[in-house]
Amino acid sequence: MINTSPMQKLKMIPCVKCGAMMPELRLTQYGYNYCVNCSTEKPLVARFHTTGKGEDIMTGIQIMDQNTAVRLAEMDNASSGLKENIDLEMLDYDKDESAANQTQKEGIHNTMNSEDN
Repeated sequence: MINTSPMQKLKMIPCVKCGAMMPELRLTQYGYNYCVNCSTEKPLVARFHTTGKGEDIMTGIQIMDQNTAVRLAEMDNASSGLKENIDLEMLDYDKDESAANQTQKEGIHNTMNSEDN
């Protein structure tokens, strides 16, 4: 049986910042001499939007940086008459899901308890 995994075929080189192995293509193709874990770039986010009325409704998606998404959400909240900003849901699939779930549970618990008081 032949293993055709793309990661098995890539030539790996060490990251200049942490020494972890990374694909050589990251350096030769894109010019980065450090790995993804050492990068300071934030992931892009998707913003869904719906326009139109009645039968003429269109739904679209915009890909943008996180700062732009936050600013647009603030403007949307202000134009809707909301006095406080609604937090954006930013999912990071690279992080530990169980830790994220625990953080969400704690946030919900704290919100529920603060509303009761």
